[in-house]
Amino acid sequence: MRLIFFLIVLLPLTSRAGWVLDESRSEISFISIKNLSIAETHEFRNLSGTIDDEGNLEIKIPLSSVETKIPIRNERMKKMLFETSKFANALVTSKIDLSFSKGASVGEIIQRKENFSIDLHGFQQENEANVAVTLEKDGAVRVDSVRPVIVNASAHHLSAGIDALRVVAKLSSIAESVPVSFNLFFQERK
Repeated sequence: MRLIFFLIVLLPLTSRAGWVLDESRSEISFISIKNLSIAETHEFRNLSGTIDDEGNLEIKIPLSSVETKIPIRNERMKKMLFETSKFANALVTSKIDLSFSKGASVGEIIQRKENFSIDLHGFQQENEANVAVTLEKDGAVRVDSVRPVIVNASAHHLSAGIDALRVVAKLSSIAESVPVSFNLFFQERK
Protein backbone atom coordinates (compact mmCIF):
# COMPACT_ATOMS: atom_id res chain seq x y z
CA MET A 1 0.00 0.00 0.00
CA ARG A 2 2.44 2.63 -0.52
CA LEU A 3 1.36 4.11 -3.45
CA ILE A 4 2.76 4.80 -6.03
CA PHE A 5 3.60 5.77 -7.38
CA PHE A 6 3.72 6.93 -9.18
CA LEU A 7 4.99 6.78 -11.59
CA ILE A 8 5.55 7.99 -14.30
CA VAL A 9 5.92 9.88 -16.77
CA LEU A 10 7.06 11.29 -19.78
CA LEU A 11 6.03 12.22 -23.04
CA PRO A 12 6.93 12.65 -26.44
CA LEU A 13 5.10 15.45 -27.77
CA THR A 14 5.44 17.53 -30.73
CA SER A 15 6.58 21.07 -30.38
CA ARG A 16 3.32 22.50 -29.10
CA ALA A 17 2.63 25.11 -26.46
CA GLY A 18 1.99 22.77 -23.62
CA TRP A 19 -0.11 19.84 -22.53
CA VAL A 20 -2.60 19.15 -19.78
CA LEU A 21 -3.52 15.78 -18.25
CA ASP A 22 -6.96 14.50 -19.24
CA GLU A 23 -8.09 13.29 -15.80
CA SER A 24 -11.21 11.58 -17.17
CA ARG A 25 -9.08 9.15 -19.22
CA SER A 26 -5.98 8.85 -17.03
CA GLU A 27 -5.31 6.36 -14.26
CA ILE A 28 -2.66 5.54 -11.69
CA SER A 29 -3.09 2.23 -9.89
CA PHE A 30 -1.11 0.17 -7.40
CA ILE A 31 -1.20 -3.33 -5.96
CA SER A 32 -0.94 -4.12 -2.26
CA ILE A 33 -0.11 -7.58 -0.94
CA LYS A 34 -1.27 -8.71 2.47
CA ASN A 35 -0.66 -11.94 4.39
CA LEU A 36 2.07 -12.84 1.86
CA SER A 37 -0.33 -13.93 -0.89
CA ILE A 38 -3.45 -11.75 -1.17
CA ALA A 39 -3.03 -9.07 -3.84
CA GLU A 40 -5.51 -6.21 -4.27
CA THR A 41 -5.60 -3.42 -6.86
CA HIS A 42 -6.23 0.19 -5.82
CA GLU A 43 -6.27 3.52 -7.64
CA PHE A 44 -6.31 7.26 -7.20
CA ARG A 45 -9.54 8.81 -8.50
CA ASN A 46 -8.17 12.35 -8.97
CA LEU A 47 -5.08 13.45 -10.86
CA SER A 48 -3.90 16.65 -12.47
CA GLY A 49 -0.83 17.43 -14.49
CA THR A 50 0.90 19.44 -17.16
CA ILE A 51 3.85 19.33 -19.52
CA ASP A 52 5.14 22.70 -20.60
CA ASP A 53 6.76 23.48 -23.94
CA GLU A 54 10.21 22.89 -22.42
CA GLY A 55 9.35 19.34 -21.34
CA ASN A 56 8.81 20.01 -17.62
CA LEU A 57 6.29 17.44 -16.42
CA GLU A 58 4.34 17.70 -13.17
CA ILE A 59 1.61 15.32 -11.97
CA LYS A 60 -0.24 15.97 -8.72
CA ILE A 61 -1.97 13.05 -6.99
CA PRO A 62 -4.39 14.04 -4.21
CA LEU A 63 -3.83 11.22 -1.71
CA SER A 64 -7.35 11.61 -0.29
CA SER A 65 -8.63 10.28 -3.63
CA VAL A 66 -7.32 6.76 -2.90
CA GLU A 67 -9.93 4.15 -3.82
CA THR A 68 -9.59 0.59 -2.48
CA LYS A 69 -13.26 -0.42 -2.92
CA ILE A 70 -13.61 -0.66 0.89
CA PRO A 71 -14.64 2.64 2.55
CA ILE A 72 -13.08 1.92 5.97
CA ARG A 73 -9.80 0.96 4.30
CA ASN A 74 -9.88 4.19 2.26
CA GLU A 75 -10.23 6.18 5.49
CA ARG A 76 -7.50 4.23 7.28
CA MET A 77 -5.09 4.71 4.40
CA LYS A 78 -5.78 8.45 4.32
CA LYS A 79 -5.33 8.85 8.06
CA MET A 80 -2.80 6.19 9.09
CA LEU A 81 -0.64 5.71 5.99
CA PHE A 82 -0.68 8.87 3.90
CA GLU A 83 -1.50 11.26 6.76
CA THR A 84 -3.42 13.46 4.33
CA SER A 85 -4.00 16.15 6.97
CA LYS A 86 -0.21 16.85 6.76
CA PHE A 87 0.67 15.52 3.29
CA ALA A 88 -2.24 16.15 0.94
CA ASN A 89 -0.54 15.27 -2.36
CA ALA A 90 2.12 13.15 -4.00
CA LEU A 91 3.99 15.01 -6.73
CA VAL A 92 5.69 13.40 -9.71
CA THR A 93 8.09 15.54 -11.74
CA SER A 94 10.31 14.92 -14.74
CA LYS A 95 12.20 16.77 -17.47
CA ILE A 96 11.32 15.16 -20.77
CA ASP A 97 13.33 15.46 -23.96
CA LEU A 98 10.60 16.20 -26.50
CA SER A 99 12.89 16.17 -29.55
CA PHE A 100 12.30 12.51 -30.38
CA SER A 101 8.59 13.16 -31.01
CA LYS A 102 8.96 15.50 -33.94
CA GLY A 103 8.66 12.68 -36.48
CA ALA A 104 6.03 10.59 -34.64
CA SER A 105 2.92 9.60 -36.55
CA VAL A 106 -0.59 8.78 -35.29
CA GLY A 107 -0.74 5.31 -33.76
CA GLU A 108 3.03 4.84 -33.64
CA ILE A 109 4.24 3.50 -30.29
CA ILE A 110 7.56 4.80 -29.04
CA GLN A 111 9.15 3.07 -26.06
CA ARG A 112 11.48 5.03 -23.81
CA LYS A 113 13.02 5.14 -20.37
CA GLU A 114 12.34 8.30 -18.43
CA ASN A 115 13.77 9.46 -15.12
CA PHE A 116 11.36 11.02 -12.66
CA SER A 117 11.15 12.15 -9.07
CA ILE A 118 8.33 11.37 -6.68
CA ASP A 119 7.70 13.51 -3.63
CA LEU A 120 5.55 11.50 -1.22
CA HIS A 121 4.97 11.96 2.52
CA GLY A 122 7.62 14.68 2.61
CA PHE A 123 10.39 12.55 1.09
CA GLN A 124 11.67 12.58 -2.46
CA GLN A 125 12.97 9.60 -4.44
CA GLU A 126 14.44 9.39 -7.93
CA ASN A 127 13.34 6.51 -10.15
CA GLU A 128 13.06 5.37 -13.75
CA ALA A 129 10.02 4.25 -15.75
CA ASN A 130 9.79 2.26 -18.96
CA VAL A 131 6.98 3.85 -20.94
CA ALA A 132 5.16 3.46 -24.24
CA VAL A 133 4.08 6.72 -25.83
CA THR A 134 1.43 6.89 -28.54
CA LEU A 135 -0.06 9.80 -30.49
CA GLU A 136 -3.82 9.14 -30.55
CA LYS A 137 -6.15 9.98 -33.46
CA ASP A 138 -7.84 12.70 -31.39
CA GLY A 139 -4.48 14.44 -30.90
CA ALA A 140 -3.96 13.22 -27.34
CA VAL A 141 -0.63 11.78 -26.29
CA ARG A 142 -0.97 8.53 -24.35
CA VAL A 143 1.74 7.42 -21.93
CA ASP A 144 1.52 3.89 -20.50
CA SER A 145 3.81 2.05 -18.13
CA VAL A 146 5.48 -0.85 -19.93
CA ARG A 147 6.38 -2.39 -16.59
CA PRO A 148 5.16 -1.37 -13.14
CA VAL A 149 7.27 1.10 -11.19
CA ILE A 150 8.16 -0.25 -7.75
CA VAL A 151 7.67 2.25 -4.92
CA ASN A 152 9.25 1.34 -1.59
CA ALA A 153 7.47 2.53 1.54
CA SER A 154 10.67 2.94 3.54
CA ALA A 155 12.02 5.50 1.02
CA HIS A 156 9.08 7.74 1.91
CA HIS A 157 8.98 6.95 5.64
CA LEU A 158 5.68 5.09 5.32
CA SER A 159 6.72 1.92 7.17
CA ALA A 160 5.13 2.99 10.47
CA GLY A 161 1.84 3.68 8.68
CA ILE A 162 1.93 0.28 7.02
CA ASP A 163 2.55 -1.35 10.37
CA ALA A 164 -0.36 0.58 11.91
CA LEU A 165 -2.64 -0.63 9.10
CA ARG A 166 -1.42 -4.20 9.60
CA VAL A 167 -2.23 -4.08 13.33
CA VAL A 168 -5.68 -2.48 12.98
CA ALA A 169 -6.66 -4.93 10.22
CA LYS A 170 -5.20 -7.90 12.19
CA LEU A 171 -2.98 -8.99 9.32
CA SER A 172 0.24 -10.96 9.56
CA SER A 173 1.92 -8.79 6.90
CA ILE A 174 1.55 -6.02 4.33
CA ALA A 175 4.27 -5.76 1.68
CA GLU A 176 6.37 -2.59 1.74
CA SER A 177 7.17 -2.62 -1.98
CA VAL A 178 4.30 -1.70 -4.25
CA PRO A 179 4.05 -2.01 -8.04
CA VAL A 180 2.48 1.08 -9.59
CA SER A 181 1.09 1.26 -13.14
CA PHE A 182 -0.28 4.17 -15.12
CA ASN A 183 -2.15 5.12 -18.27
CA LEU A 184 -1.95 8.86 -18.86
CA PHE A 185 -3.54 10.97 -21.58
CA PHE A 186 -2.36 14.51 -22.30
CA GLN A 187 -4.25 16.99 -24.48
CA GLU A 188 -2.77 20.08 -26.07
CA ARG A 189 -3.45 23.11 -23.86
CA LYS A 190 -5.89 25.47 -25.49
